[in-house]
Amino acid sequence: MEQLPKLDDPTDRIVAIFTDSKVMLDSLKNYSMHSFLIEEIRNKLQHLSTLNWTIHFGWVKAHIEIKGNKAPDKLAKEAAHDDNDQNIVYNRVPATTVATEINKQGFIKWQSQ
Repeated sequence: MEQLPKLDDPTDRIVAIFTDSKVMLDSLKNYSMHSFLIEEIRNKLQHLSTLNWTIHFGWVKAHIEIKGNKAPDKLAKEAAHDDNDQNIVYNRVPATTVATEINKQGFIKWQSQ
């Protein structure tokens, strides 16, 4: 089995991230999408890029027998249903979304006048 590089190794700054979430991958590519979590991911990717990291994303079909897929799938399901994380808030709105909405409302008002 091939040895994966350590994240703190300055020579190997290439990472592949595989997900079964096609929606997340499409959202990352759609720059008109500004949800809080997508913006956080983009910010982290931009930061890693400034540190000369190369990040590759790949999509894998969900719920099929891929070696090593069962444990992450189980953990993700447990995390999604964890009753201890009631304080997590996912409804923060990015400033760009607010500015876009204000501009849109201003344009509608200007058109009506």
